[in-house]
Amino acid sequence: MKQHYLKAELHKLLPYKTFWIILGLFLIIIPLAFYATSDFISGFSDEKIPLMDHDSIYYFPNVWHFATYLASFFVMLLSILLVIVTANEYSYGTFRQNMIDGLSRNQLFLAKAILALVLAVIATVSVFILGATFGTIYTPSSTDTFLGDKIIFIFYYFLHACGYLSFGLMLAVLIKKSGLAILLFLLYIIIIEPIGALIAPIEYRLYLPFQNMSALIPFPLELLLMQAGEDGMPIPEITGKEPFIAIGYILLFSGISWWRLKKKDL
Repeated sequence: MKQHYLKAELHKLLPYKTFWIILGLFLIIIPLAFYATSDFISGFSDEKIPLMDHDSIYYFPNVWHFATYLASFFVMLLSILLVIVTANEYSYGTFRQNMIDGLSRNQLFLAKAILALVLAVIATVSVFILGATFGTIYTPSSTDTFLGDKIIFIFYYFLHACGYLSFGLMLAVLIKKSGLAILLFLLYIIIIEPIGALIAPIEYRLYLPFQNMSALIPFPLELLLMQAGEDGMPIPEITGKEPFIAIGYILLFSGISWWRLKKKDL
């Protein structure tokens, strides 16, 4: 049944050039950005400024942290893509036509939820391949193994992607207009929540949705500088709450999307 929904979504997306352009940009930009960053930092990690050697961020297992952190900035591309695709269902009357053809509202939601999940999986697999490739190239054969404790950042990245995508889906079904939904999406993530985080007490900032998503994959260069001997630079740690809070927000955003599709006019 789920394969049927996925095939139906793919059938609609195959002729849609915007979908493939944005998805292609996502898959191309991340490796290019990672390569450029690698080349830039390598220039400062030589004999003049030896930041790290054995524990280089490009070695296993630290590469998983750095790759997911860099890729986390580009998840918004996939979220915007999902907003456009979903809002177009309203603009072109596709939702109404699907219901006339016999699909239920639950099935309409499930089709979009599966699409969001597939995009999150594509993002996660692409980052895994990126980390594995760079780690294999840079890691001396005598050092860390392919897998390590930092492989958990791949799972955190998957949650991060699901969080952004479920938020984008929610805005698309609530607002119905792609331009307005994208604007609100960007305003909330870039301006509204950061301002809220500055106002909120420190102990409560973790409970803001995208502060929490960011906390899943903290800035890895703090670890780099700490191990290079910089004082006063705390090593970022995952407290254990972040994944559960992220899952809670994913369920909340998805639940609102389901409720909107279930109860309101299409």
